[in-house]
Amino acid sequence: NAIPTEHKLVKGDILRYDVGCIYQNYHSDVGRTAVVDEPKPSFKRVYECLLKGLESEVQIIKAGVKASQIFKTAIQSVRDAGLKNYQRHHCGQGIGMEVYDLRIISEHDETVLEHGMVINVETPYYKLGFGGIIIEDTVLVKDEGYELFTKMTREFIKI
Repeated sequence: NAIPTEHKLVKGDILRYDVGCIYQNYHSDVGRTAVVDEPKPSFKRVYECLLKGLESEVQIIKAGVKASQIFKTAIQSVRDAGLKNYQRHHCGQGIGMEVYDLRIISEHDETVLEHGMVINVETPYYKLGFGGIIIEDTVLVKDEGYELFTKMTREFIKI
C-alpha cells in the first residue's frame, strides 16, 4: 500500500509485506518484515517487542477464550517487552470467505472463540520516520489450543 517511487534500497531499509491469496473461495493473509543487510539497533529492539507480543497472543488461543483477552494479551506483552506506548485498535481479525471476517480482535470484542474458527493475529507497528513492521499469522482455533497455518519463520528477514 505504499506509493511507488524512484527510491533505491540502501542498507537498513525496511521492507514490510502483508500478502495473501484466495484458494477455493477462502482467503489467506500473512505479514512479514525484511531488512536490507543489517537492521539498525532501534529496529531490532522494536521487532523483538512485537515478536514477544505476537507469541504471547498466539499462546492463549483456544476455544473459550474471548477476542478481547487475546487483544489485551498482545498489547500488554508488547509493552512489557519494552515498547511502553504501544497502541493498536486491533491485533487481528477473523478470516475466511473475506480477508476481514466479522470478528475483529479488539479491546471490546467479547466474542468467545470456538473450535474451528480461523483468525489472523498480528502486532504491527508504524511510525513516521521509522517505517513499518508487521508480523502476522493465520491460526486455527482448537478445543485445546491452536494450529498455526503460517509456516514461515517469524524472525525478520535479511536481504
